Amino acid sequence: MFEEVKLTMPSGQIIAGKWFGNKSIRPILCLHGHEDNAGTFNRLIPMLSNNFSYLAIDFPGHGRSSWIPHGQQYMIMDYLFVVDFLLKYYRWDKVSFLTHSMGSRVAFSYASLYPERVDLMISIDVLKPPVLSVKALKEQYNEMFERFLVDDKRNQESTEPPAYTFEEMIEKIIIGTKKSVTRETAHHLLERNVEPSKKYPGKFYFSRDRRLLSKYQINFPQENQLELAESLTMPYLYIKVTNSSYAKPKRDINEAEAIKILKKHPHFQYCLIESDSHHVHLTEPEKIYIIINEFLEKHRRLKSQL
Repeated sequence: MFEEVKLTMPSGQIIAGKWFGNKSIRPILCLHGHEDNAGTFNRLIPMLSNNFSYLAIDFPGHGRSSWIPHGQQYMIMDYLFVVDFLLKYYRWDKVSFLTHSMGSRVAFSYASLYPERVDLMISIDVLKPPVLSVKALKEQYNEMFERFLVDDKRNQESTEPPAYTFEEMIEKIIIGTKKSVTRETAHHLLERNVEPSKKYPGKFYFSRDRRLLSKYQINFPQENQLELAESLTMPYLYIKVTNSSYAKPKRDINEAEAIKILKKHPHFQYCLIESDSHHVHLTEPEKIYIIINEFLEKHRRLKSQL
């Protein structure tokens, strides 16, 4: 059971989400990956302990949340303000995170900058922000800037994106996630990510903001991230997939350095899960739900009331 929520930020932007469970309990805040949405947690959350509640949100530009104004680019650091807005809106004293991929990068950054506001962390298949060389940074930003200009112009002209049959959209999700999302689970992401075409009856288009493809990453230097990791002493569970389609040697080396620091903290737990799916929480939640439940029951105060 869940309830759709829509909150209005001071900017006027809408943050949409799904609240699972008792709304008198401070929820575990669930943050999705890039171009995904709250539906990514549809299969995992019902398997988790009903001693807790869970709020899965759509980041701006994703799912049913608002887009940012024309002429602006998405910056993942801005998503930290979304987290802070939720704390202030609901008057939470602290926040607990259950996150995947980009959501994990947001949570790592927020928790390392404000460790006193975070009482628990669970990250799936990504631990922290990437580290880019100057050469890679220049190449990526040059490419993103050109793409942004095209997509922003299309948005301003209100041009309808390309339309597809629902089966074609499933194929697009499978290919776009490097086969991380399966045919059987793709609809969980599509349900908050498509609109019926006005030009082609029976077809649909992706409703997320096209400018998300030209987002700016969080890019703290590695030495800064390692220093920030020292402050992450709260209970922290990192679930890593062994054969993730999103694995990169450089990322794994950088994560290993951070894990070495985190392992010095008594409440850090590192679990390797056999899977080929970066979206293991969506495609194979049976592989991780027991680990998460045991971690929550051990470390989360049951009486975390709003």
